[in-house]
Amino acid sequence: MKNGSGRKSEELSITRRDFMTCAAVAGAAILTQGCSGSSHTVPENVSKLLNNASTGDAVAVASMVREAGGANPGVAALENSVRAVIEELGGLSWLRRGDRVLLKIASNSSHRYPSVTRPELATAVASILKNAGAGRVIVADHPGVATVHHTRDSRKGSSREVFTANGHLAAAAAADCDIVGFEESGYDSFFASLVSGAQNWAGPVMIPNLVREVDHIIYLNRVSTHVLGGSTLALKSAVGWLREDSRLELHRDADTFLEKCAEINAAGEIRQRLRFCLTDASEVQTTIGPDIGYSAAIDPPLLIGSKNIAMHDVACAGLLAYAREELTPWYAALPDPYPRFSNFLNMMFVKVTWGSAEGDNYRAMTAPARGRAVENPIIRRGIELFSPGAARPRLVWMGTVPEMIRDRMANA
Repeated sequence: MKNGSGRKSEELSITRRDFMTCAAVAGAAILTQGCSGSSHTVPENVSKLLNNASTGDAVAVASMVREAGGANPGVAALENSVRAVIEELGGLSWLRRGDRVLLKIASNSSHRYPSVTRPELATAVASILKNAGAGRVIVADHPGVATVHHTRDSRKGSSREVFTANGHLAAAAAADCDIVGFEESGYDSFFASLVSGAQNWAGPVMIPNLVREVDHIIYLNRVSTHVLGGSTLALKSAVGWLREDSRLELHRDADTFLEKCAEINAAGEIRQRLRFCLTDASEVQTTIGPDIGYSAAIDPPLLIGSKNIAMHDVACAGLLAYAREELTPWYAALPDPYPRFSNFLNMMFVKVTWGSAEGDNYRAMTAPARGRAVENPIIRRGIELFSPGAARPRLVWMGTVPEMIRDRMANA
């Protein structure tokens, strides 16, 4: 690995994902057990996708300029880039005056960007929408159940506390829009969605009633590794829609954990409202994840957008691979427990969160070694659902993007 640059994300609070503290121990064990990857045979359908030269929908990749003396682009520069990417994707012709728009952020924890969506991205998008005539604009998510876990009979934590800590509450206020934690309306404020094309969900996929109350949805994401999923991009961020009982099935029946993450996005109520995905990739979290890890600064900062969630994630996976291999020091990668200890960590998560009885029904997951984008079952399933037959995005370069980054994103 070369050109190491970046910083560690914030230290993990003692009250945050207690069971995940064993990740450091697991990572240390890697030193005595060999490399963190595991050998595996690429399935035939994956080989076909890898060899498929066809391209899917457009992904716009815009370079940005960092604010003087700052780590990331300023709000004004970011808003200009967001506006340019939206225009490249066809503009806001779908938006009618007074429409309600939900900005689905990735706000898993109280940690700051890049452990969550960059708050300024929500501010910029909300401002553009309001200037274009949008009515109510809502920033919304449900953090991980290790932080916010509401059942019918018990409550732990609140999304609003998480939003306050990670900057999203202030960002929503700056754009004069609402911010909502999905648990705030109560346990019965969810409905059972019929997930179109789903093969792996046994029970209902419980998503917020709020989805049916808005006209449009926009995903605002970050680029990061994930200790269970390998990466957390747009497709994986859909876990934030789920009520805790659906999250139980997701984690407990872990033999299809990865595929189920992608299938959440196929809920008709979400799919018919999703307009585009947008990611501020000024920084990329390259180890551990989703809440802590090494943060690599991308030079120049990039803004990535697409109307196709699967093609968006293929491109972002290429950037993640570049940042991990080229910008992450070897010593920062050593504590990463993925994929060797992913199943163990998920099993412990189920037992700690939902009890030993659910742990007894646990079905083991197989986390694939990091490789090409379509080798990750989340992205592969996303391609099957949203871009069948096309494993590569049609990349549209806006501004100056270094050749090495272009190559990695084009060959993810």
